[in-house]
Amino acid sequence: MSKKPKSIPERLTWAASLVDAQVNDRILEIGCGAGLFAGLLAARLDGGYLQAIDRSFPMAEKARIRNKRHVEAGRMSIANVDIGQFECAGTFDKIIAFNVGFFRQDSPTELDVIRRLLGPRDRLFVFYQAPYNLDRDFADSIAANLTKNSYSVEDTILQRLHPTYACCVIASPKPARP
Repeated sequence: MSKKPKSIPERLTWAASLVDAQVNDRILEIGCGAGLFAGLLAARLDGGYLQAIDRSFPMAEKARIRNKRHVEAGRMSIANVDIGQFECAGTFDKIIAFNVGFFRQDSPTELDVIRRLLGPRDRLFVFYQAPYNLDRDFADSIAANLTKNSYSVEDTILQRLHPTYACCVIASPKPARP
């Protein structure tokens, strides 16, 4: 008896379409959980690289096991670290986060780290889907927090998905003042 393949949740296929990973992209996923979204994006990379991080050791381990083939192929690395302590050389073309709480709070430390990891034309994608329906006010609170912390919000998307609405806020760092 063969195992039925698990389906990818609609929220992740929708989010992947918005991120539109290109073969040479350098992507950072904050709060990768068990690594399902990271694996979906890493499968599109050929010459690119995805760094996934999660502050939970058990979740980082699950992500590492799930994505062993991407890790072994050199397309992905997974680290058990909080974004506030994350360090790396270089920048990322895209930084993504799904249901990461600090984007809705006053979080200048985390947002400063993210800003340093993005170049001026690079993008931050903040996704949420809660067990309850999200509305425009929910998405606007994320956009307001990003604006307050020196990001330019390019788009705020509210999408009806199963079982509830999801949102995405796309932003880029504002250029540093001379």
